[in-house]
Amino acid sequence: MSQATIVVEAGERSGANITAQYALDQGREVFAVPGNIYNEKSKGTNHLIKTSSANLLKDPEDILETFSIPRHKNNLINHLPPNQKTVAKALAQKPLSSNELKRFTNLLPKDLNISLTELELNGVIHKSRDGKYFVI
Repeated sequence: MSQATIVVEAGERSGANITAQYALDQGREVFAVPGNIYNEKSKGTNHLIKTSSANLLKDPEDILETFSIPRHKNNLINHLPPNQKTVAKALAQKPLSSNELKRFTNLLPKDLNISLTELELNGVIHKSRDGKYFVI
C-alpha cells in the first residue's frame, strides 16, 4: 500500500478524517493541506495539523523532506534527451502551462507534447490542477 496519505479537504467528521486515522493506525505518514479557517471543509485538515496528527503540506518539497528523498534536479535534467532537457530546464525555473512552454522553448507542438508526456510518465514533472507543469 502507500507510504503516505494526503488529506486536501475534510470536514470535522468526514470520511477523509477516518481514512487519515486508519493511515495513522497503520503507521503511515499523513499530510494535510491547510485551509481557510472559516471553511467547514477545512476544519478537519486544520485540526489534523493543529494536533500534530498530520504533517503540514504546503508544497511537494514537504513530502520529499519527510521521506528523505533528495532532489537532484540539475543532475537528472542534464541526462535527459535534448527536447526533454529543454522543457525540464524551463520548468525548473518556475511552473508553466503548455502554452507558456510553447513560447518559452520554441519547440514544435508535437515535440513539446511528446516531451511533456515522457517527462510526466517518468516522474520528472507533474501537472497541477491549474494546468501548470512543474519539476518534481
